[in-house]
Amino acid sequence: MADIDDLLDEVEQQLSKGSIASEPRSALRSAGSSKPTSSNISLLSTQSRSSLGPTAAAPRASKKVEIDDLDDLLEDIRETGPPPPRASVQSMPRERRQSLDESVKAQVSKCFPPLLGGSAAAPGINKGESRKPCSSLRCTKCDFKVCMFDNYRWDDSCEYLFFRNNIPDFGKLKAKLHVEQGTRAYACQCTWRSVRDIAPVRADEVKWVCGRH
Repeated sequence: MADIDDLLDEVEQQLSKGSIASEPRSALRSAGSSKPTSSNISLLSTQSRSSLGPTAAAPRASKKVEIDDLDDLLEDIRETGPPPPRASVQSMPRERRQSLDESVKAQVSKCFPPLLGGSAAAPGINKGESRKPCSSLRCTKCDFKVCMFDNYRWDDSCEYLFFRNNIPDFGKLKAKLHVEQGTRAYACQCTWRSVRDIAPVRADEVKWVCGRH
């Protein structure tokens, strides 16, 4: 009987502290066996495992996986860092702010659309309501500033080489200019027009754009 008690104590120590109920021990003792048999030990082990339920290792493994996942997430945050803040105008370098200001002013100080007009309309910047002929026209074809002469018109005999050789010298150009009140003579190195009424610049006739004010 002492051998059976020692065997039961050893099995209890190997499985878990105090987790085996008293039922397997009493069942084995009541069998009256003087020696432990393999069937008794097998029965005891099976009943002990069923009474234990899930082992303690499973919860520990689950917790370890959760901790590892959290560590990986924190490591990713440390590597990538927080999203960069959106740049504001105040945080830009001074040179960049000045360039941006000039770009904005350039867009604001352009005619929309650029207009042509006779000498009765004072030239300036057109913002839609003012209806002013543009005073800063530039040709995108010859890359010259468009000259304007109030109360003049161009002679019908004007041709390309005359303007190519004489723009912007008024002393030479006046050979082809005639006085005409209310008319404004426009010319660059490749194109010329005589205008009396306000009208938009037609891209199919001239390559003149507002060169900013």
